[in-house]
Amino acid sequence: MSVDTLRETFHINRISTAELEDFLTAQTYRPEVTEARNRVQSLNHVGLQSVCETPIRQGKSPRYVETEGLACIKPKNTRGLIVELADCNMIDAKTESEVRRQKLEYGDVVITRSGSGTIGRASIFTGDSDVYINDHLFIVRASKADAFYVGAFLRSYWGERLLEAGISGSTGQLNLSNEHIKQIALYQPDPLVQKYIGDKVRQAEQLRAWAKSLELEFSNALKSEFGEAFEDRRTGRKYSVAKKVDITYTLNPGAFDEERLRVQKYVSALGGVLFGDIADVSGQTTTDYDSDSVYVGLDAISSGSCQLSPTSVGEAEVSGSSRLLLEGPVIAKLRPYLNKVSYIPAFLAGSVGSTELMCIQPKGDISGWYLYGLLKSELALKQLRPVATGGTHPRIDRHDVLNLVVPILKNQEELGEKLQRAQQAYFTATACVQAAKFLVEALIDGMVTEQHLIDAQKALEVDEKGFDRDILARLTNKGIDNGGEPLFHDLDQFYDLLTQSQSTDE
Repeated sequence: MSVDTLRETFHINRISTAELEDFLTAQTYRPEVTEARNRVQSLNHVGLQSVCETPIRQGKSPRYVETEGLACIKPKNTRGLIVELADCNMIDAKTESEVRRQKLEYGDVVITRSGSGTIGRASIFTGDSDVYINDHLFIVRASKADAFYVGAFLRSYWGERLLEAGISGSTGQLNLSNEHIKQIALYQPDPLVQKYIGDKVRQAEQLRAWAKSLELEFSNALKSEFGEAFEDRRTGRKYSVAKKVDITYTLNPGAFDEERLRVQKYVSALGGVLFGDIADVSGQTTTDYDSDSVYVGLDAISSGSCQLSPTSVGEAEVSGSSRLLLEGPVIAKLRPYLNKVSYIPAFLAGSVGSTELMCIQPKGDISGWYLYGLLKSELALKQLRPVATGGTHPRIDRHDVLNLVVPILKNQEELGEKLQRAQQAYFTATACVQAAKFLVEALIDGMVTEQHLIDAQKALEVDEKGFDRDILARLTNKGIDNGGEPLFHDLDQFYDLLTQSQSTDE
């Protein structure tokens, strides 16, 4: 969420002249904004610039290229607390000397400085390659505080209100001033407290890195056995000559796409089977839900991983029929989103989702997780993309899925378990990030003391998890001691996943 989301909700307030700052807009002095400023300033705090040895600065507008170049992030890469690097733009490598000062370092906090819906989002850079920012981002290089704590503070409710106070301009032309960013009051608890909170974000990144490595292991296993299916051998012909044996369930011209037929014949020759022989496709709908029901829309499904980010029916503003989701793989019907494939874990079975999703039910002893991995792979997408039909919104149907030709590897169950652990790691990483923000808010709200977190951090340093477990057990999806569902559904699993991700990293 950007910090301007609440900006127009209610901005009638009475303040003293001592509270006046550079901006004289009503939104700057909304009750929530002035409360945040007063509350943080009543605690031990410093200006944000004072914890940085280098000046907080924004990037310059780079020269973009369509070909290979220097990786550059934009506001679109700051959706979460950790910078997303999957979809970077490229800038001209010849301009490296011009953009050198806007190259990111590990632990840098970037803040989006403009744009309705994106302004004020703070994200932490955790990459190990050369990445640059553009002119819509600030770099905050916190060397005198835990940078991961700083990021969590700026993403907390109170931090976002302090960022909101520096917004100027009208809708569509919103900007954050550099000087305001420098002067933001940063709540500065004990260094051990900062480390405890910052470590939650570092644990999230560690878990995500491990999850990606597990997904890569699955992908590599498929490619090592069926490498030619992942190659692009299109000749560019605008026609295909189909043999009688190739004409099966449809006369859709896309079914005879040369690359689709090549992949199917190749996989079949190596022992591949029809998807319909090992799984079924269902599509039951329901209207039996309320505003708090868990909802899985297309935007909740990652295109490149098994990460799943469900929301609620109320937040998604859903009405009418929704898909009744079963445990197992789901795949989107719309062609632009055919890589929107995910797995509905057991604890989300019975929730509802977009009617653009189809549910997959494995037969016999085939791993549902293995089927998920197949459907997400280029091997399956090459067979599905050409058969989508329709004008404005081309779609596939259940028959297109059932007529896929797919391989069954001997270690399919083991490979499926890798993907299952990957999704568990993603869910846990999301909880860790949320925990970091909630802990900042709990400290400022007085729901937990610095001493509690100091004790927990000291105990963790000698491998004692009791205090940490007690704190995490108090967290729900609404905060600390605040009702709602537990943020960590299984703390034993949390510590087990952390241990596994650490051993892999070592």
